[in-house]
Amino acid sequence: MTDLTIIVIERDPFVAEDISAALGNRFSQASFRVFSDLEEARPLMSPEGALLLAIISLSHNQAVHLSAGDRAALLGQAVVLIDGDPATLPAGVQAWQQIFKPFTQEILIAASENALAACIRQRPRAGNGTECSAKG
Repeated sequence: MTDLTIIVIERDPFVAEDISAALGNRFSQASFRVFSDLEEARPLMSPEGALLLAIISLSHNQAVHLSAGDRAALLGQAVVLIDGDPATLPAGVQAWQQIFKPFTQEILIAASENALAACIRQRPRAGNGTECSAKG
């Protein structure tokens, strides 16, 4: 898979490192960016024409909150939410997956692959061909 950017938003540097290592083994050609908060990652959340996989930790003990604007920016991308409220998932968007801590590398990779596969399946149907869509 080429032209894939993976962003990891996780406040715990050890967890972020584990996530990056697991996904780096599976998606070795991807470029990675790790952020400790959502604010730093926002400029990369809706890239023009590029495929993005966003791994976002919404653990209850962290202050990460996805606003309506964040969700809108990410609608065209593959997203794996870690923990958080299931209501955060937009209805009908298969390119968004949710997993809960503690999770295994296999669960993380499977959720990432499922999100990317759903996103890629929808790309040709999206308005400009560069984003995933809830429409099908």
